[in-house]
Amino acid sequence: MSDLSDPSEPTGHAGHNGHDGHEQGDPTEIEIDMDDFDADALNAMVGGGLFEGPVQAQEAGPDEHAGHEHSHEGGEHDHKHADPFDEDQHRELAVGLFNQVWELLRTPNRSPFQDDQMVHAAHASRWHWGQVRQGSGPQQLAVGEWQCSRVYAVLGRGEPAMHHARSSLAICQESGLGDWVLAAAYEALARAAWVTGDRQGFGIWLERAQAATAAIANPQDRTVIEQDLAGLGR
Repeated sequence: MSDLSDPSEPTGHAGHNGHDGHEQGDPTEIEIDMDDFDADALNAMVGGGLFEGPVQAQEAGPDEHAGHEHSHEGGEHDHKHADPFDEDQHRELAVGLFNQVWELLRTPNRSPFQDDQMVHAAHASRWHWGQVRQGSGPQQLAVGEWQCSRVYAVLGRGEPAMHHARSSLAICQESGLGDWVLAAAYEALARAAWVTGDRQGFGIWLERAQAATAAIANPQDRTVIEQDLAGLGR
């Protein structure tokens, strides 16, 4: 089994376009079947509802609000400007946008406009989770980065897919997250490496994803990631 705590990364990112940062994947080399991933199963992983599983959230003390800008455990908001949304609205928007992305991913023959909407919705969902104080934590942020990576991979844009996959893994490592969240981060890295044409990196990340998947405690969670990995490299 690979050392899952090893933060070293594969080298080489063939296919990176240094001019605009947006690669177009070769449709003859990669096919991504969204039927391989079940968003409902992902919801079930976290307690019967999207991102509603137990999280570690730290309530801010009174003195923490004295400064003009500060951060919270599990969140990324600040107080530079008045927030037009309350906690419940941020949560509802994060969940709703996440699910909207999956609807778009499953939409056959998407238009360029729908592709753009999918990108915007994935980023917006991730941003709203970063503004939630209570009921959000590293798991939600890591999965948000993972979804951004998936969207870019599906669109054949390897550089941003790799960027968000690395962010997902970094959150897992910094927060000590394991199980299916870590396996999903490795899966995203393998997928992004394939899209960029980095076959060596793809093999390394795929091996780590498989090892992390084998260590998932819940058999149903393990099956979801295994099915996702089975669609890679085809």
